[in-house]
Amino acid sequence: MFVETLGPCSTKHLICLSNLPRVLGKMSKKRRSSDVIGASEAAELVGSHVETVRRLARRGDIPAFKVGRDWRFSREALQRWAEGEPRFTSSVPSDYQPTVLVVDDEEQVRQIVARLVEKAGYRAREAADGIEGLVEIHKDPPDLLILDLVMPGLNGPDLLERIHEDHPSMPVIIITGHPDSALVARAAEYVPLMLLTKPIDVVKLHRALEMALKIERQKTDSG
Repeated sequence: MFVETLGPCSTKHLICLSNLPRVLGKMSKKRRSSDVIGASEAAELVGSHVETVRRLARRGDIPAFKVGRDWRFSREALQRWAEGEPRFTSSVPSDYQPTVLVVDDEEQVRQIVARLVEKAGYRAREAADGIEGLVEIHKDPPDLLILDLVMPGLNGPDLLERIHEDHPSMPVIIITGHPDSALVARAAEYVPLMLLTKPIDVVKLHRALEMALKIERQKTDSG
């Protein structure tokens, strides 16, 4: 690959080739450094909120190492962790389906997400707003909550605040058209959450479902 970059031989290129060990060393160092990413880029890579990534790193749930005050991640190791693990559903009885509650006041979005959840092999329930979501959670707590942030009456963070005492470890996926909203930071105060933006990316949604339920399953098994 390096020779193709150099092109036909010439005196100039021979000088470059004489320095090949040093050049390759620099290339290798650059490659290694580009594989190391910070918490923000790691969060984007796995489709999660940055504070959730840091929390998972502190608990040892994802591959990470500390540099100074913040966490660093190997891009390759993180991708293997996110994509190379067995599906959560393969490690539970075949007659058991995790339940996912989708709370969104936009009916079309809610129905699309619910169908995608079911296609991924999970059982989906729906709630049209925060109040209805609160009733559904109290009636029959789901294994995972998919939540919109901006809703009339009881918004996403308000709902999380209400359920936090009884369900402090319930995994949450936020789907929002306002990823930079202050509501995201407020929601992250209550539970570890993953953040997906609208319009919905099907692949990222499936990956977020697997990751969130896998982490919850690991906590249940260890407890």
